[in-house]
Amino acid sequence: MRRVDPRYALLFVALSFGCGRTDEASQTGSSSQAGSSAASEPGKSATDTRAKETRAVRLASGTALDLRSAVTITSRRNKVGDPVTATLRGAAVTSAGDTVLPAGTQFLGSITAIHEAESAGGHGTLAVAFSQVRFGGHTYPVHVTVNSMATTMVSRGVTAGDAGKVGAGAAVGAVAGRIIGGNRTGTAVGAVAGAAAGTAVAVQTHDTDITLQTGAAVRVTLSQAFERTPATTTN
Repeated sequence: MRRVDPRYALLFVALSFGCGRTDEASQTGSSSQAGSSAASEPGKSATDTRAKETRAVRLASGTALDLRSAVTITSRRNKVGDPVTATLRGAAVTSAGDTVLPAGTQFLGSITAIHEAESAGGHGTLAVAFSQVRFGGHTYPVHVTVNSMATTMVSRGVTAGDAGKVGAGAAVGAVAGRIIGGNRTGTAVGAVAGAAAGTAVAVQTHDTDITLQTGAAVRVTLSQAFERTPATTTN
């Protein structure tokens, strides 16, 4: 049997060990590269998410919005220039489902015209304008047209002045009854007739207030597009 030179045996062992290390390093490198690729995916997803959070969202001009009055307004005590606040009933979203104005957004404005009805059955005047919206701790300018408000007409009832008209009518009727009838019966009849006439005058001339109650519906339409960046609304 031929003997193997010990030097060749050592060389063979060394080469075998080196090849093993190379394969191990190659596998480790591949694993590291795969890990890096896998780790990069969440990063890409986070970038996409941040881009989505910071892109501007927009409501087109002509978008209708339903509000509720947050205050009570009446021509009996309010005047032009008084502040008005209404809140958005439901979130206003884009066709892609992005929220532009969250539910509860405040619309801030003021009274631009207000006047009671001057006779029973008449219609008063109430006009308001909104110029700002507030939500998320921020205030933005807004341009809207008020389309409708659920106002009601509320009678002031018979005032002291109206009672005076009734009394004056009764007095005139009493004098007329005495002259015509010449006795107390004529006076009584005249007083009743005069009081009725005085009441009719009071009803026809007393004021009826136009009123917008708290919670009443208000509908507005954007007269200009409204745009914002979601990230700017965080506190």
